[in-house]
Amino acid sequence: TCSVYPIDGDQPLCRFTRHSRAVLDGQLLPDSRTVVTASRDQTLRVWHSDSAESIRNMHHHSGDVLALAVRPDAGPLPMIASASDDFTVRLWQPTIGRMVRFLRLDSQPLCLAWLDGGRKLIAGCQDGSARWIDPDNVRVLRTTAVSPAWLNCVATETGTETGTGPQAWFGTLDGKLVPVAC
Repeated sequence: TCSVYPIDGDQPLCRFTRHSRAVLDGQLLPDSRTVVTASRDQTLRVWHSDSAESIRNMHHHSGDVLALAVRPDAGPLPMIASASDDFTVRLWQPTIGRMVRFLRLDSQPLCLAWLDGGRKLIAGCQDGSARWIDPDNVRVLRTTAVSPAWLNCVATETGTETGTGPQAWFGTLDGKLVPVAC
């Protein structure tokens, strides 16, 4: 069960109850009415955000689904990326329940973020390296060693405010926050 709570309350607004194991990530799609969740039960689920009704179940991963990232500006059919401990990154059109393509990596992806307006995807991996992925041709464009420890989370910035250019910030297993130029 995954429960959604208001910031200032202790009673859940709604509960998503169809996963059989722990929910590890959740993302709201651009329509603000659809939620996608990732779980240890090896599935992604698509939900109505208002009613918590399960719309569909997507199940092509063969391991825990660890992370999700919504592609910006994907057009009329939203796209979401998922990372799994089956060493794959998969691209989905969740509103129609379709897996579009996938890429098997040489290290387990733990976190994901979109770059360059959705033209690239970055995966932080268990080996401490980041992999820049071309989502349209499903290939790794570049691999950069970031840390000797796992890359647990990633956030990106365009750099327009600071003049530094685009950067990805990786949180590592040993408690560091490491910036990497994109």
